[in-house]
Amino acid sequence: MLSHFDNLNFIKGIHLHQTLSGEYVQSVLADPFVPTGDYSQRRLSVMRHILTVDSHQPFVSDRIAELVSYIDPDYLVFELISSSREQHEEYLSEQLKCFS
Repeated sequence: MLSHFDNLNFIKGIHLHQTLSGEYVQSVLADPFVPTGDYSQRRLSVMRHILTVDSHQPFVSDRIAELVSYIDPDYLVFELISSSREQHEEYLSEQLKCFS
């Protein structure tokens, strides 16, 4: 599959998540993000920006298990952000289906 990588044993762990933020990132590159206001306002603005760029959704692909198996990490963490316990259970279930 990834034959041009001869040795990936230096990878000890993977924080697995997917973010589909290309359109947002392209808009920020065209018009750079500059936080304004006092420290608290800038902090909140930056956090919103970061979570838009990296929303930590389940990485759903019929080949993700193959990729993780190829890398063979010692640790695999599903790094997901959800707004409720129910949504988190949904995300975990969706992610686990890719490995069954």
